[in-house]
Order: sequence, then structure tokens, then C-alpha cells
Amino acid sequence: MGSLGEKTAGLRLMILFEQPRETETHFLDVVRPDEPAPSTDPSRHRYFCLTPLAWESLKLAKRTGSPVPCWPTSSSAHLYLRNYLGRSGWSYDAIVAYFLHLFRPEDAYISNLAKCFPGQGRDVFHTCMARHLAREMELFAPTLVVSFTWRLRERAQLQPLMRAGCLSPEVLGFLHPRARGGPGAKIARVRAELESKTQAVEAAGRSVGETLKAWETDSGACLDELACKGR
Repeated sequence: MGSLGEKTAGLRLMILFEQPRETETHFLDVVRPDEPAPSTDPSRHRYFCLTPLAWESLKLAKRTGSPVPCWPTSSSAHLYLRNYLGRSGWSYDAIVAYFLHLFRPEDAYISNLAKCFPGQGRDVFHTCMARHLAREMELFAPTLVVSFTWRLRERAQLQPLMRAGCLSPEVLGFLHPRARGGPGAKIARVRAELESKTQAVEAAGRSVGETLKAWETDSGACLDELACKGR
């Protein structure tokens, strides 16, 4: 996909979703998370990554005019938001690409809070946080967390996972792509989280003013397009 462009020095961004899907019917051959990218056939799908297969399936080739996956730009960023503000499909890859573009981290780590589909066993979330998320936090050392699960909304929830003497990073709790309330609720939540946690976000190296301005521009353009073409 090429370079993301200018990055925010020192910003290590962790993006968290809630859980894997129960079944995967769209692809028969999904790449394992630990399989090296250079050895991966481009026709196979990798979660949280705009592979050529995802690019075509999300119709981003047609919308952006680019035949190959590429990062959002100031003029195309709103196109990557359709799956977040409009109908949420099978893939969150474009959503991840958009928020990486919005925050411009120096490094990023994307994961699920639960590492397996929990079914009725809701204790799996507590188990995964204690066993796996704590380890991920230690290894990646994020300076900011963007959470798309209601199960993790505040930094106080992460503090028990941190090593003694270490403070947890700030958590921005955004609505899940399939959350109820429509696009207005999602737009308002992002705005409210950035405005209420300004000091912590800027301490992580990101200008809240610039981020809010970009968010308002991109989400507004996305709403205009959804209204014109139907959701």
C-alpha cells in the first residue's frame, strides 16, 4: 500500500475490536496472523489489512479509482468510512485504514479483545484481558488505545494489566461498526472522546484540533455521499 505519509512521532496506536467472527464464510483460505506477509499470496485475505481481495470486495477500486490498495488521502478518506458510518459489511479493513490515516501513528497494533468467539461464555473477555491483552500491552507498549468495544472504554480498566509503576495509556472508546444509533451517534462519540480526553491525546503526540477538523470534514463528506447514493 506504500507509505502512510507523515507520521506522529512517538505515537504507538493500539486498535481493539471485540471478538473474531464465529465463522468465516467469505473466504475459504484466511491467512494466519503469524504467517509472514512476504510469503502470502495476494489473492488470500489477511484480517485488518487491505489486501487486493478486500480492496475489490469493498469496491474501493471503483470508488477511489486506484486498481490496487492504497492509503486514504485528504480527498479520498471519506470513502474508507462508508463501512463505518453506513452499512457495516464483513470487513473492517477500510475502517482500520481510515483511523490509521486519521491518527498517523509511528507504529500500530490491531487485535481483538477476545481471541476466540466466546459464544455464551462471556468470561472469555476477562480471561483474554488478563492472559493476552496484558502481554500485548507489555510487548507493544501503546501510547494510545482506540477501542471499538463497549467492554473497554476507560484507561482505568487497563491499569490492572500494567506492570507495577507503569501507567496505562489513554483509551478512546468509539462505537463498534455495528453499533445501533446510526452514523450520527458514531460521529458524535468520536468527537466527544477527543474533546473530553484532549490532554492525554496530545500528550501521546497527536494534535486534537487537527484530528477533530479532519474527522468533521471526512465524516461530513461521507454522510453527503451516503445521502446521495443511498446506504
